Amino acid sequence: MVVESVSSDLNRHKKLMEAARQMKHVAASRDLNAKGRARRMGVEYETTRGYIVWLLVKEPECFWCHQPVAQKDKTVDHIRSLDNGGTHTKDNLVMACHRCNDRRNRVKTHNKKLGIQVM
Repeated sequence: MVVESVSSDLNRHKKLMEAARQMKHVAASRDLNAKGRARRMGVEYETTRGYIVWLLVKEPECFWCHQPVAQKDKTVDHIRSLDNGGTHTKDNLVMACHRCNDRRNRVKTHNKKLGIQVM
């Protein structure tokens, strides 16, 4: 009984580690992209690659719609966008499903075209 439990925990750990390995390059590229945008805009940023990997691997549901998200549909989103004065820091980053992240980006683009600034 104990051996089965340890084996189950070990398998779960191995799966999480493999998912983290696969997500590291994605997280690194997203972190560099967002950090570059933050730097160009003159807003606060910090190195968040490890946190982004943690969000993408461990967080089970979308911050916005609270639905479970498949690994391939996970994205990292800024709660308050960099365009609206948000920062690229851990307290402003959440895991969002691709659908919610895309919807927020489309609304933001639409509002920009209309000259509406949303906080």
